[in-house]
Amino acid sequence: VVPSYGLTQDEVERIERESLEHARSDMTLHRVIDLRVHSELDLKWIGEALARVRDELGAACVFAARVDVGDREAMRTFAEEVHARHGALDVLVNNAGVGAAMPLHLYSDRDWRRIVGVNLDGTFLGCKHAMPLLKRKGGSIVNVSSVAGLIGGHNFTAYNASKGGVRLLSKSVALYGARLDP
Repeated sequence: VVPSYGLTQDEVERIERESLEHARSDMTLHRVIDLRVHSELDLKWIGEALARVRDELGAACVFAARVDVGDREAMRTFAEEVHARHGALDVLVNNAGVGAAMPLHLYSDRDWRRIVGVNLDGTFLGCKHAMPLLKRKGGSIVNVSSVAGLIGGHNFTAYNASKGGVRLLSKSVALYGARLDP
């Protein structure tokens, strides 16, 4: 799974190279899914990278979808579609992120919910819906946080809180996953 937020062309190409190298060395990795794209430029670059992966590994190996990670129903439906197409999942990368720089007293409830909804709830939903697909034969979850989850920032309250939550969520998910037998 290759979600993106604000990736540069070089980063997309690096992900593509590393995915292909891994797929060539371990053919059990045959599902590459683009889960989160936040801009048309990301969509274009990810689409081009996925097309090259599709050319290299075959059309059945790549499934791309645009999903709002903060939408519980959309994430559930997406997981069902992954299950129907592939039966399992090898890797989930939760990398979606949004933020807003503003003083605490200016955050609206909507601002707070949007940032926490994408950053923390989206990561939770990805893990929740991926775990049954991963546990079928084993797999990995990579949750991308930020140094902002370790330190505070005077104008990044929601971002700091949500990324700190991603850190602790990741620890809990790892402990849960370690107890499962694929």
